[in-house]
Amino acid sequence: MLNIYLVVNKSNSIASQFLEEQKIAKIVHSASSLSSDSSIDQNIYDVDKFIYIYYGDVKDNHIAFKQDLSKFKMMLRSAFFETKSILFILVQTDSNIKEYVQTVLKEANLPPENIEIVEHKDTLMIPELVKYISGVSLGDTTKNTYLNVYLTEAGKEEKERYDNKAADNIKNITPKLVDDNEMYRRRVRNIAISNDRIVSQNETINLSKEEFPVHKRKTLDFKETIVVSGENYSNYVEVAKCFATYFEYIGTRCLFVNMTGTAIEIRKKGINRLTLFDMEHQYTPEHPISYIELNLSNFAHFISNEDNLSSVPVKILVIDESLYSIICKILKCSFGKFRIVKLIHKQKESFEVLKKAPVKPNVIVVSNKLIDTDFDITAYRQDFKDTVCVMEPDTFSTLDDQKDFYYDCFGSDRGDGND
Repeated sequence: MLNIYLVVNKSNSIASQFLEEQKIAKIVHSASSLSSDSSIDQNIYDVDKFIYIYYGDVKDNHIAFKQDLSKFKMMLRSAFFETKSILFILVQTDSNIKEYVQTVLKEANLPPENIEIVEHKDTLMIPELVKYISGVSLGDTTKNTYLNVYLTEAGKEEKERYDNKAADNIKNITPKLVDDNEMYRRRVRNIAISNDRIVSQNETINLSKEEFPVHKRKTLDFKETIVVSGENYSNYVEVAKCFATYFEYIGTRCLFVNMTGTAIEIRKKGINRLTLFDMEHQYTPEHPISYIELNLSNFAHFISNEDNLSSVPVKILVIDESLYSIICKILKCSFGKFRIVKLIHKQKESFEVLKKAPVKPNVIVVSNKLIDTDFDITAYRQDFKDTVCVMEPDTFSTLDDQKDFYYDCFGSDRGDGND
């Protein structure tokens, strides 16, 4: 699938939505104007194709288009923008517009066959758009001829009628858009009825359906997101590091997402240190544990590119207490299921705050830093009846400590997460 940087100067254009839905291209970035789009100054783009669809009938857009061409000229010189091919589609424009584009494209360091300017004089339709972008047309590329075929015996009138099939040498290139077989059957039926033929309906064959029991997988082929947070002075960072080294022990890659605002050192060597740029494309890390630092402003960018880390099934998000609620709400909308581990102190104030929190954790780890010896934790048993509650261990230094603590939190099952 092509990675495309798309610019369309018409706000109601359906080009971007159609290309994504039909799996023709992946829109890496889309904009209505280059001159007013600041993303190119903040990101790095490496795409297969840059496409600019310019509608000449947009009011007062001539000057804006010249500004866009100037911006595009700067992009071609920039080290942060790279494209393998360029396509300008000029819809109902004056002839001098093409000359402006040709002048700018002289800056492109691409072979001539990878640069194309299309002047489209009529309304731009979806089949034509797909043809310009991918080089193929929607629907038939050849006109088919349909013949009526009958099986008869000499001296007797026809009793059976057969539906035709198109010739074997006719090939259609049709992305998932229409049901060609159904269209063909309808056409044959209409032709038959118009010629006073008797049309019989094919009987529907009732196929038996068998249900097979679903067995739970016992492999490491799974995806899991664990959010680890805690109150001030609690060891929630150490808990997150414990989970990371545990997954390394069982042979599962994990990504350690640091959202605390402070650098965290899991170990000095053997860590993949990622940036958001690494996640722009499919990425397979060298080491079992990867590390990235994020904040609230770029977290959405991380979510949108998370699928590019398909080789890393476990994400461990270590978040500051101040971001706990908002990050969990974002994850609930984006991932659906995830686990939350929250470290709180053994005191009434901590449990009262957590009791009123909008997002409840799956696991409560009672910290051993600040302890109220008179506090009765069992008084909150009913409030957290669906929550696992464990005590923070004295140490995470050995592998057995880490393994025991993980099983205390989650057991051996990686089942349901936070809904």
